[in-house]
Amino acid sequence: MGRKLIRIELLGVECASCVYAVSYALRKLEGVVEVRPYPSSSIVDVYIDEESRVSIRDVVDAVRRVGYDVRLESRVFIVSGLSPEHERLVEERLRRVDGVYDVVASSTSSSVLIVYNPHQLKVDDAKRFLEELGFRVEGVSSKPRGASGDTIPLRVALLVLAMGVFVEALNFLGFRLMSALVGLPLSLLVVLLLARRLYVKGFRALLIRAPTMESLVAIATGIAILYSAAVLTLSVIGGMEVRETYFGAALLVLGFVLTGMSIESKARRRALESLEKRVEELLPARVLVEEKGAVSEKPLAEVRPGSIVVVREGDRIGVDGVVVSGEALVDESLVSGESKPVLKKPGDWVVAGSLVVDGFLRVRVVRVGDQTLLKQIALLAEMAKLGKPRVQRIADRFASMLTWLSIATSTSAFAIWLLLGAGIDVALSRAIAVLVVTCPCALGIAVPLTMSASIHRLLEAGILVRNSEVLEKAVRVDTLVFDKTGTLTEGKLVVERVYTLTDISADEIIRLAAIAEKSVNHPIAKAIVEYARARGLDVSTNPSRVDYIKGMGVVADINGLVVAIGSEKLVEQMIGPESLRGVADIVGGYAGTRVYVVVGDKLAGVILLKDEVRRDAIEAISVLKARGYRIAILSGDSREAVEEIARVLGVTEYYYRVEPIDKAKIIRKMQSSGRVVAMVGDGINDAIALSQADVGIAVHRGTEIAKEAGDAILLRDDLTLIPRFLEAAKKVNRAAKVALLWATVYNASLIPVAAGVLAPFGITLRPEYAALAMSLSSLSVTMWSLRVRHMKV
Repeated sequence: MGRKLIRIELLGVECASCVYAVSYALRKLEGVVEVRPYPSSSIVDVYIDEESRVSIRDVVDAVRRVGYDVRLESRVFIVSGLSPEHERLVEERLRRVDGVYDVVASSTSSSVLIVYNPHQLKVDDAKRFLEELGFRVEGVSSKPRGASGDTIPLRVALLVLAMGVFVEALNFLGFRLMSALVGLPLSLLVVLLLARRLYVKGFRALLIRAPTMESLVAIATGIAILYSAAVLTLSVIGGMEVRETYFGAALLVLGFVLTGMSIESKARRRALESLEKRVEELLPARVLVEEKGAVSEKPLAEVRPGSIVVVREGDRIGVDGVVVSGEALVDESLVSGESKPVLKKPGDWVVAGSLVVDGFLRVRVVRVGDQTLLKQIALLAEMAKLGKPRVQRIADRFASMLTWLSIATSTSAFAIWLLLGAGIDVALSRAIAVLVVTCPCALGIAVPLTMSASIHRLLEAGILVRNSEVLEKAVRVDTLVFDKTGTLTEGKLVVERVYTLTDISADEIIRLAAIAEKSVNHPIAKAIVEYARARGLDVSTNPSRVDYIKGMGVVADINGLVVAIGSEKLVEQMIGPESLRGVADIVGGYAGTRVYVVVGDKLAGVILLKDEVRRDAIEAISVLKARGYRIAILSGDSREAVEEIARVLGVTEYYYRVEPIDKAKIIRKMQSSGRVVAMVGDGINDAIALSQADVGIAVHRGTEIAKEAGDAILLRDDLTLIPRFLEAAKKVNRAAKVALLWATVYNASLIPVAAGVLAPFGITLRPEYAALAMSLSSLSVTMWSLRVRHMKV
C-alpha cells in the first residue's frame, strides 16, 4: 500500500504537549497512516494512504479544532480571459491539486486567489496549472487588484457600432451588393483587429469546454459573417442575385456588445476602484522630517521607523506613529468612519491617512508603507471582494448551464425553422438571436458587483468586512454573544481596594503584580500598573520570565520569586482550591472584578477593580433586543461582576468564569441547538470564540489589524455599528437577489422571442436588437448592483 506525504508547519505551538495534542487529532483522521512530528521545530509530517481522499483542508481543519493553526500562504494570479462562467471551472479544477487549501476566482478583478501549503505546492506549479487550463497568467502578487480594465475602449466600440449602422443603412436602402462589398472588409477588420480580444477569449473558452458570453457572441457573429461571405462569393462568381447578408447585423451585434461591456466596465472601475490605489492617492508624497534639530522635506518612501515627522495644520499624516509633542485635532474618518475630529496629545497613537484639522504634531514613526493600518485595511478589503457567498456559487452554476442551453436552443431553433420551410435566412437569424440574447453575463456580475460595492460602503461607515460571505451569513444570525471586559464595559478598570491575606503589605502586592503585568496588553494589567505608578511604587524591575495563560492570568519569575496574578482557576492550578477557602467571606459579594495574587506558594492578596458599562453598549443591545435578537454575555470574570453587567443591560443569559476555549464550546452548544451565532469581542483575546461563531465581529483597538480574528471588524470602538451592520447585510442581500432575479427573468423571457415563438403574431427579434437587449440587461444589473454604494449604514 502506497502512501503520500503532507508536510505542515504548525503555528501557536509552544511546548511538547501542544504538538502531542495536534498529532493525536491528526491520527484520528480516516486515511492517515502515520504522523511524525519534529520536536526541535514546528514541522509535522503527515503520511496518508495513497488512495485516501484526505487533503490539506482536512489536515488544517483538524489542527484548528484543537486550537492551533497551520502556516498557509496565498498568491493572487492576474489572469487574462477570465469570465464569470470560467470561475467555477477554475475553482473546481485547482481544488483537486495537492497542497491547495482554497481557490477563489474573480472575473470582476481578472484574478485567481490561491491559498496553499508552501510545503506541498510552489507558486510556479500553481501558475503552470492555470496555464494548462488555457489561461495566460500576466502576473503574480500577494495583493489583489481592483476592478478589471481588460475591456475594449469605448471609442473603438462606438466605431464598430458606426460601421454596423453604415452597412445596415446601405442594405435597408436596397444597395445589397454595395452593403455586402463594404461589410466584408469591415467585418474582417473588426474580427482580426478591433475585436480580436473578444474572439480569442471566446474560442479559448470553447476549447476548455467552458463557453462564456464571448463564446456565444463569437459563434453568432462568426457564423453570420461566414454565411454572408459565402452568399457574396456565390453572387459575384455565379452571377446570382445578391440575397440578404448579415455583415451589418454582425457589426451591430459586436458594436452593441462592446459598447455595453465598455460602459459597464467603466462604471464598475469608478465604483469599485482599488482601495489601495485610493489610499496611495490620499497619502502625501513628501513629508517633513526632523533630523538633528533641522526640518527638511523628504519623499514618504524614504522615511524609516524611528524618525521624527512634523505634521502641520492641513497636512495628512503619512505614517503610523506616536505623538512626541504638540496637540492637534485629527480627522481619522478615512480609517474609522468617524467624522468628528479627535484631540491628539503626547503619547497618543496616530495613523496614516489622518488629516490634521487644527494644531501641530511631532510624531515618532513606528510603521510606514505596507505596514500602516490604512494599507492593512485596504488590502483586507480588496481580499474580501474575492470571496463568494453561496448565492453567487448557485448563480455561477446556473450561468454555466444557461450557456450550454443557449447553444442547444440556438441549434434547435435553426433546425426547426428549416424544417418549417422558412428558409436559411430566417433560420440563421433566429439561431443567432438566441445565441446573443441568452448571454449569461448579467447573471455572472449581479452578486459580485453588489457584494464588492457594499464592502466599500461598509468600510466608509467604519466596518471592515473580511469576506463577502459574511454578508450572507449575517442575515441568518439570531443570537449575539458579547465578551464583557472591554467590549460591554469601558475597559478602563480602576483599582478600588487591595485585600492582604498574608504578612505581605498591600503596596508590595501591587508592586509585584505591576512588575509581572507591565508587558501585558490587557485592561486589568494596565489598571494595576497605573495604580502602582500613581502610588509612587518602583516597578522598574524586569521579570526573568513571563508566561501569559490566556483566559486565566500571568505567571512571572521576579528575582527567583514566582508571582501569579489572575483568576480563581489560576489559583486552583497553582496552589490548589483549598487556598481559596474563606476568601469570599473577606471580600464579600463584590460586584466588580477580582484578581488574585499568588506569591510563592501562598495566596497573598486580592485586588478589586471596577469597570463601567459603556453607553453605546446599552444603546446597541436595546436596539438588538427590539429587533428580536437573543443576547448572551460570556466572561472569565466572577459571577457577581457578570451578574451586575447583565442586570444593567437587561440580559438574562450570561456565563461567568469562562476560559477562552470554553467560550468556543458554549457557542458550539448554541449552534447545535439550531441557533445562528454572532460573537462580538476582542480580535486577539477572543480569537477562538470568534472563529467558532457563524459570524465573528471583532472590536478593533490595536494597529495589527491583519492578525485579528473576526469576519467583520469595527474600525472604531462603537457598538452601535453592530445593529447597523446587521441591517446593512439584509439590504445587501435583498439587492443581490433582486439583481439576480431580474437577470434570470430577463434572459429567460427573451429566449422564446429570439427563437421566433411569437413570429406568427408579428413579434420577432433580429440579432442586432438581441445584442442591444443583452447589453441593456447587463447595464441595468450593473447600475442596480452599484446602488448599494449609496445605501444608508
